[in-house]
Amino acid sequence: MAWGQSKDPRHDYAGRSHSLWFCDAHEEAVYRWYELAFMVTSVVAERHTIDLFSLPPTDDEAAKAPTPTMTIRQIAWQLSPIDQGEEHSFIERWLGWFAATADGSLGHPHSMPENSAGRFRSPR
Repeated sequence: MAWGQSKDPRHDYAGRSHSLWFCDAHEEAVYRWYELAFMVTSVVAERHTIDLFSLPPTDDEAAKAPTPTMTIRQIAWQLSPIDQGEEHSFIERWLGWFAATADGSLGHPHSMPENSAGRFRSPR
C-alpha cells in the first residue's frame, strides 16, 4: 500500500509505502492483518524518496528486521493489528496522508522509527 507524490518539489518526497501482512505476529497461531513499514538503519548512508517503505514477507531483509541483531532494514512502523470493526484509526491515518498528498503538504516523517505502539513475537 503506497501513497502519493507531493506536489511541492522542495519535499523531495515520493510518499510512503506500508506493508499489510496476515501473520501471527503477536501471539503464536493467532493470525490477524497487520500494518507495518520499514526504514534504512541510521548508520547506512542511503536516502530514499519513499520513507517509510514496504517489504514483502518473503524478503530476506524483512525477515531479519524484527530480530535483535543490527540489520540494514529495520521496522519503522511497528506491527499494528487491523481488526474488523476496529479499523477506524487505520482509515483515518491513511485519509490524512491522502489529504496531505492532495494539498502538497505531505513530507518525510519527522522522526523514524515513526510508530512504536506495536509489538511482535521474536522469531525462532
